[in-house]
Amino acid sequence: SRVLGEPMQVSDDLDWPTPAKPSAKSWRQARTELEEASDALHAAIAKMTDRKLQTRRPGTTGTYYELAHGQLQHAAYHAGQIALLRKS
Repeated sequence: SRVLGEPMQVSDDLDWPTPAKPSAKSWRQARTELEEASDALHAAIAKMTDRKLQTRRPGTTGTYYELAHGQLQHAAYHAGQIALLRKS
């Protein structure tokens, strides 16, 4: 939503979604939703022109370029967490 210029307030349900009953099916669903969100983010950023990337986002002092970098850093952080969990 932020990449599209829309304000976003993240509720607890969106921030830490958990299935009512963890299962292989709910894990597959969570992974599918993550992949879809990631694909949508990549597509939105890929469509941005250099001018758009340097534009300040509504209601913030940051640019879309800074937001995109922040998203990449956030994903890299979580990838590192997953790598450590898998290693242990």
